[in-house]
Amino acid sequence: WLTAMMPGIGGRPQFNSGTSRRQSITHALDEAVRRAATRLSFPQATPPLVLVLVGRMLMDLDGVQEITQRALRRYGWEADGVSIVGGVVDSVWVDDEWSASGIGVFILSGQDISQSQFCVGPEANLDWSQSQWREKAGCMGSIDDITGMLLFQDLLVENSATILSGLDFAFPEAMKAGLLMGETLGSSGSVFYQGDLRERSIVGIAMKNDSLRLTPVTSRGVRPVGPILEVVEVRDDGMILSTREVGTSLLCQGAPLSLLEMWEANDTITSDERRAAERGLMIGIIHTGDLETEARHANREPEWVDYIVRKVTAFDSSKAGIAIGGEIRVGQLIQFLISDPRATMDDLSIQLGRLKLESRLSTTKDSCTSLGYLVLIDSERATDPSQEVRLIVDTLGPLPMIAVRCPGQISSITGSPHRPDSGALTLPFSNFETRGLFGATVCFVFSSS
Repeated sequence: WLTAMMPGIGGRPQFNSGTSRRQSITHALDEAVRRAATRLSFPQATPPLVLVLVGRMLMDLDGVQEITQRALRRYGWEADGVSIVGGVVDSVWVDDEWSASGIGVFILSGQDISQSQFCVGPEANLDWSQSQWREKAGCMGSIDDITGMLLFQDLLVENSATILSGLDFAFPEAMKAGLLMGETLGSSGSVFYQGDLRERSIVGIAMKNDSLRLTPVTSRGVRPVGPILEVVEVRDDGMILSTREVGTSLLCQGAPLSLLEMWEANDTITSDERRAAERGLMIGIIHTGDLETEARHANREPEWVDYIVRKVTAFDSSKAGIAIGGEIRVGQLIQFLISDPRATMDDLSIQLGRLKLESRLSTTKDSCTSLGYLVLIDSERATDPSQEVRLIVDTLGPLPMIAVRCPGQISSITGSPHRPDSGALTLPFSNFETRGLFGATVCFVFSSS
């Protein structure tokens, strides 16, 4: 573990962002910082947070820290002691189009904005005490001081569940959010920490400012097909070999793909749904607690079902089995999910409208001001991601923004009977469980009160 502390600075909180698309990492970073600097309304001391997100086609990433510091000085910031956080994404939204050689820069600054940065990898251990976890995250004061965490996960992390569970154990009141980084070309690792690329690690930023809020809005854009299934048999390698229908008259049992074919034959699902499953099939794990509770939810409408979405990662053609990204156990309830472009836009529009209404009420009550937003879109979304970015801008307004495409997101969920990763949650909150999300779009809105 390594920890870097940076103090807050004077002045009203500001969120500055800039994007650029160049062949050279030096020119791209310089241009992105210059664009961010044009948003300044007053002189800045050392910014407490500089986040750099780089498209996967850019090369020579080892000098990102020094290049960014030079650019900050050139455009009006004091850069001594600045530590860069971020990493590699699949593509960045630059000048109204997606670019794998693009770059996005966040600069967050203002009065009393304080945060600590940490990096943890294979050494994480669930046997650590709360004080050990808090020490490693650089947060030894009251846990109430932490209003939230931004997390950046290397794609090759093997113990992410351990790390996320440990952070939940140490900071149960802080919501965690972040993204999975993409693959790099010619570099080892995909997350920046203290100027270096790290692999098999999760880099975190612990926010320590009550006046700074991070509100995530999540749209999954998937819909269920076929009955809910109980997992009957799982092979040692995680392949689901047998499932049983729940809540149907026949309670058919068989291999997952065999049931999918049977449903098409007896018109339980349509031919269009079957073709959509062939293009992009996902699994929703119904996560509502004990099996009895899950069974009661099985016959409810989809919006009442608490799905944890997982991508299908492998097939066994001889057994008609499937494997998913993540742990699965016998007795859990699952359901096939397909990506639906229309559902994607409808869901996002509803969640953004809800956030806009809540923001107006919050502004009246708490004098809350939106500063900007970070948009994370799963690279395998069924819809055109450009439409989603434009919908977000049209709904929330022309605030500073960085939008990227990435392999997945990280978000905290609750035990609510509603879908936990839909709608807006404002920090702080309680009783979180932090998990990876797939197939989603998440818009993180930064605001101050």
